[in-house]
Amino acid sequence: VLLVGCKPPEQFDAAAVRAKIDAACTDQEQAFVKGDATAAASNYEENAVILPSNMPMVKGRAGIEKTMVTWMQSGMKMKEFTSTTISVEGAGEFAIQLGRYFQTYEMSGKVVADTGKFVTVWRKQADGSWKMAYDIWTTDIPAPAMPPEPEAKKKK
Repeated sequence: VLLVGCKPPEQFDAAAVRAKIDAACTDQEQAFVKGDATAAASNYEENAVILPSNMPMVKGRAGIEKTMVTWMQSGMKMKEFTSTTISVEGAGEFAIQLGRYFQTYEMSGKVVADTGKFVTVWRKQADGSWKMAYDIWTTDIPAPAMPPEPEAKKKK
């Protein structure tokens, strides 16, 4: 009698989940190139968190969209943005995506190329879609060299 109400856990189909995640990534990449922060932010859950390089974490889809608007209005024009999924693993309603990105953007008349890596935690939604819950990325471009420590500080 107890087993009648139990159903086995849903199998995690990594290939099917990866296809949905890759499609969502393509939509987001196109939104960035178009300068559409609302469309780019729509791939995040309502309470999502992003951890971008060189800045504090941002919480909530509204905050993420506001951050994206700031980036897009800063004079940075995205020329190209692509991501490549290396792997997708998961169980139940969660999937973890490991990947790399490449982007070029124009700022102050100069075109900048950037490559990096990312880890994104996706959560399956009630409608069967997948949205980003946590997203962290870091650039492969080295940070500017730190100036040498002044001699006066070294002696302390």
